[in-house]
Amino acid sequence: MVAPGFSSNTSFSNYKVEDESKKLTIEEMNGYDMYKDIDQAFAERKGVSYTDTYVRGLPIGLQLSNGITVDQDTKL
Repeated sequence: MVAPGFSSNTSFSNYKVEDESKKLTIEEMNGYDMYKDIDQAFAERKGVSYTDTYVRGLPIGLQLSNGITVDQDTKL
């Protein structure tokens, strides 16, 4: 069984991920802010508009490895 992966080092001979479109890169993991994610979740739960420059903890403008660029309309 191949586990989900989080690497952009695709040139290595032992590189394998379960689903290329669902992998996380190190850059994506480093860009993630758990506190911003929690802030957004609480705002949504309270019915308050969330206006920070993050979506689910990822900064707006971050380009994901699957080609998606995080913006206000990104659904994760």
